[in-house]
Amino acid sequence: MLLLKIVLVEDEFYIRETLKRVIDWKTEGCEIVDEAASGKQAIDKIRKQHPDLILLDINLPDINGFEVIERLKQEGEKAKIIIITGYDTFEFAKKAISYGVTDYILKPVMAAELINVIRRVSARTREEKKEKMAFQQLTDDICRLIPLVDAKTLKNNQQLAPEQESKHGLIRKIKQFVEENIGNEELNVDYVSKKLFLNTSYLSHVFKKETEQGLREYIYALRMNHAYDIAVNSEKSLEEIAEEVGYKDAAYFGKCFKKYYGVSISNIRKIQNKYKK
Repeated sequence: MLLLKIVLVEDEFYIRETLKRVIDWKTEGCEIVDEAASGKQAIDKIRKQHPDLILLDINLPDINGFEVIERLKQEGEKAKIIIITGYDTFEFAKKAISYGVTDYILKPVMAAELINVIRRVSARTREEKKEKMAFQQLTDDICRLIPLVDAKTLKNNQQLAPEQESKHGLIRKIKQFVEENIGNEELNVDYVSKKLFLNTSYLSHVFKKETEQGLREYIYALRMNHAYDIAVNSEKSLEEIAEEVGYKDAAYFGKCFKKYYGVSISNIRKIQNKYKK
């Protein structure tokens, strides 16, 4: 089994050493390939290693963990991030989610909790890697099987030729269409290609190349983010939220939401209400 690469970021030496030894990382399918004691050092190490997971302390001596996350996002790093923190408030949890943090562990770190989080995040990471490989293979197969279509044929079929619009403009157009139709249960890659008069394989290839994210994954993430905003800013029921983000089956939507955020809508609201008091 290929080991997932982890970069450990913690300014306190004894905590780093404890985290390195508290569990058998190879048994969990992981390997700590590098470590850092500051935010700037962390960015340099992550740039070099391109890890699958980052264990990140928030309180660092130079720049805090959220600033590290922001810079990594700007550079296109895709690693899953697990925060190590002493903060246990709803506002902190909300901020962590808004930064795309996958999970977080409270200090002092307990071995059992660390193992559970690592297993959960590792499983998701491996599944995404498999999906990415399968998607890439499918895209490659399609590109080999479908002949190139010339500009005249594209025009006759009312399809968008590459030279008629810049790729950046096309991506903006696709994203705008997805946002405007997020509540449509029919919204998927085929639906977008049909409505925008785009060849499906061309659409998938360009979107993936320009954004480093599949269109299917983009639609899913946008639905989950929109659902989160509705959940924390309204009292709408699970069924109402599901409908607003394009899910006909509320129960299935609930499972998807919990899998994506690691917590159910009802639990998010319980935490929110607890810290509002």
